Amino acid sequence: MDKNQIIKNKFKLENASQILKNEFVGLDEVIDEITSLIMPWYLFPEAQIRPLLVNVWGLTGTGKSALLKRLATLLEADNSYIHIDMGEHNSEQGTWLKEMFTDDIALFDGKPVILCLDEFQFARTLDEDKKEINKDKLRVIWELIDSGKIYHSPSMNSYTIKLAINGVMLIDKAIKRGVLVEGGKVIAQESEFLALFGSYYLDHFERYGVAMSVDYFVSKDFVDGVRDLYEAENNSPFDEWLQKIKTLDLEGISDLLIAGIDKRTTLKQMDLSKSLVFIVGNLDEAFYMSNNLNPDISADDFYNAIKKVNIGGVKSALKKRFRNEQVARLGNNHIIYPCFNTKNYELFISKQLDKVSNYVQERFGYKIHFQNAVNQIIYQEGVFPSQGARPVLTTINNLIESFVSKIIVELLEKEISADTIIWDFDGESYLFECLFLGDLVHQWKTQLILKMNRLRKATNSDVQAHTAVHEAGHAVCAAICLKIIPKLITTKTVSNESEGFCQVEMPEGLFTKELIIKDIIITLGGFVAEKLIFGEQQTSTGVFGDMEQAARLATEAIKEYGMGTMPLFLSHATKNINEHFVHNDKFEAEAIQLIIDCEIEAEKILARNKLVLLKIAEYLTSNSQMKSEQIEEFMLLYASDNWVKESGFIKKENYFNFKQIIQNQIDELQFTNLMDKSIGKSFSRLVSI
Repeated sequence: MDKNQIIKNKFKLENASQILKNEFVGLDEVIDEITSLIMPWYLFPEAQIRPLLVNVWGLTGTGKSALLKRLATLLEADNSYIHIDMGEHNSEQGTWLKEMFTDDIALFDGKPVILCLDEFQFARTLDEDKKEINKDKLRVIWELIDSGKIYHSPSMNSYTIKLAINGVMLIDKAIKRGVLVEGGKVIAQESEFLALFGSYYLDHFERYGVAMSVDYFVSKDFVDGVRDLYEAENNSPFDEWLQKIKTLDLEGISDLLIAGIDKRTTLKQMDLSKSLVFIVGNLDEAFYMSNNLNPDISADDFYNAIKKVNIGGVKSALKKRFRNEQVARLGNNHIIYPCFNTKNYELFISKQLDKVSNYVQERFGYKIHFQNAVNQIIYQEGVFPSQGARPVLTTINNLIESFVSKIIVELLEKEISADTIIWDFDGESYLFECLFLGDLVHQWKTQLILKMNRLRKATNSDVQAHTAVHEAGHAVCAAICLKIIPKLITTKTVSNESEGFCQVEMPEGLFTKELIIKDIIITLGGFVAEKLIFGEQQTSTGVFGDMEQAARLATEAIKEYGMGTMPLFLSHATKNINEHFVHNDKFEAEAIQLIIDCEIEAEKILARNKLVLLKIAEYLTSNSQMKSEQIEEFMLLYASDNWVKESGFIKKENYFNFKQIIQNQIDELQFTNLMDKSIGKSFSRLVSI
């Protein structure tokens, strides 16, 4: 490649990067990282000795595959871009993978092809118990990833080979019946030949419109079929093959076909070492929040959780699905694909509405101005943080695009001349104002039926009151135990999994024994609050999740984290486990006692802070949410613990003080050593005197 072409390609890649940043919201860092990684491949593919692997991991619906496909288009590489959904290999259809790679992708042998292996998590080779899964059909994938050199025998199911084998069998029968060939023409037992070969073809099912005859072996169908069979020699002219066939008798023609079959089925090597391979997928083990489908969880919280996932977390997650050597083969080019935060969603919605507005203006001549209330209702109805952009797009289709035709029909039927449409929302209905040269010429409203917004509205019902007490119990225990105000309490949510939730801000970076105990207290706070306010007979089945969580925390603390009376890792009795101690009743009892102690502590906290518990519950009965500022205000007004008003609450970042503990102990020891030396010197003087 010459200098000018290298410069041209560099400019094309940089231009593609800029276009992608304009088209994809919130992905500037990802686009820069991908661009940087693939630049050597794009500029100097001939220097590459093995495939370039770029791993892209993230939540579903965040646009991973769409970004890579668009990149290929901008690099004018659509014809060499191959997308493979690895999820298909859990089905019977997955058996075609080897054939597809070796037969269909053979066109790209030695060329800088782009391969996107999507949904790669489904290519797992270990099950949930870390046992081997038989995935022989996926070996070709690991050959590709490792060296790009794929050794294969072309499939015996190849149609050309089948036809050639059938031809050899028919020739064998013809020889036995005395058929003779000379100069490519049947010269003896013509009727036997025609009876055997009447419906046969080698290259085209209609034999290019020519009926079967004694001249078949020198026909276009047979000669081109032989040329196709000898695929490596396809460039040889038709006439060369024709002349060769004319020199053969019937046995020679049979040998020619057999040699072609052998040539096609000989072990071959396909070289994809110049390729760029994108490994794309979602790892639930790393992105644990991906299973939370509650739309009332903050998009910013999801975004911040994803930002904490790093290459170490990705490799740990991969080790649960793949063998260690396979994880090593995937290399270190791991890109963590972010999800949208609140601003990203707002920008994405604005861009989609701009597209609608531009389409209407180009098609019908009306300029639509969407008011902010419309953007907000799309956000409230369409954003499910764990599912990315797709629910937003369908919401825009339902709430916006489906109304466009109604607006156009309204204006056309009433013959209204307008150039601008103001589209607003008043909480229940869409408001449309049509302007012409700045003057209002027509207006109307249409009631809008909303699903999510309706489910979030407070009902002031007994059910909501019960939920309010439960969630207030979590919140008060969290505020008192951690001295950290919960971020949000909700008593009406769209999720079917719970009536409400309390979002607690746990300290980050470390999970100590103290924190586990406090976590159990907080987890039991909802159940304890129900008992305290409504009585034991009125506790609800909604505490099931809390009971499960408390039991898990307690058993892990005692059996896995060495936080019981003995620092042991305990396990169930199974074969081939020699490195773990087997559990016994003593440690089961310790875990149960830990839960009992935490329940007692939760009871003490809520009993002495009953007023603030009730006040928060009262508010949450007639309101569906309570944010951190309001929670803190209520705690300061009604909590009975004196420290709340005296020292107040802290941020989660300030919870730990380990550095100060280290420094204090250093200062104490240095002071002690200094005093010991001073006393020693004084004693020496006394002795000498």
